[in-house]
Amino acid sequence: METLKYYSKVHRGEKRLFVQSPNNAAVTAKLKEIAPCRWSQTEKAWHFEAINEVFKKLKAVFPAMQPLTAVAAQPAEVGSKKVLIEPANKTTVRAVQYEPGRYRILAVFHPVLVSILKTFPYAVFDRTNKWWRAAIEEKQKKALEDFCKTEGLQLIWQDEQRTKAVKPKPSAFEIMNYRACPDALLEKLEVMRYSQNTINVYKQAFEEFINYYPAKKN
Repeated sequence: METLKYYSKVHRGEKRLFVQSPNNAAVTAKLKEIAPCRWSQTEKAWHFEAINEVFKKLKAVFPAMQPLTAVAAQPAEVGSKKVLIEPANKTTVRAVQYEPGRYRILAVFHPVLVSILKTFPYAVFDRTNKWWRAAIEEKQKKALEDFCKTEGLQLIWQDEQRTKAVKPKPSAFEIMNYRACPDALLEKLEVMRYSQNTINVYKQAFEEFINYYPAKKN
């Protein structure tokens, strides 16, 4: 049987775990039993919520499953190229600071908002990504706050630089040959009558430690 391949990527604004599988009814049935999943015609793969619990269940059912290394890189912000970022919605206006004093403003089209944004310094509409970029100081903040209050919208301020400064911990499916916490350690903690919450914390910390250098052997 053909080996299943997995990879993770952002799909429609959400990080998903993709599994490429052979066209086999038995395999498809097993995939659907593991967790809720959907078929992507674009990726030609089934995709799941990108969480460790789902990955571990997949590996338990398909232990020979291997990572797919030749996945296309995600779009990066260079000039007017497409940037992956949470899309706007009808109930919020989001101002994302991408460098000091400069913001992306994401919102569903509203003629009054457009007229306000056009008064902001260095305001320009990015047709590729469907958002405005502008310089925002106290005067512009007040204008956005007043507009959102009048229209009953939630104004969300985000700092992209602060988010980038914190490197997220890699998930189990992002590390090749991920090493799980030994059962002996978990059993020892149970014998010592640790609470389940404490055991989970110890387990997560131990797995983070032993997978910090995934290329090194025990």
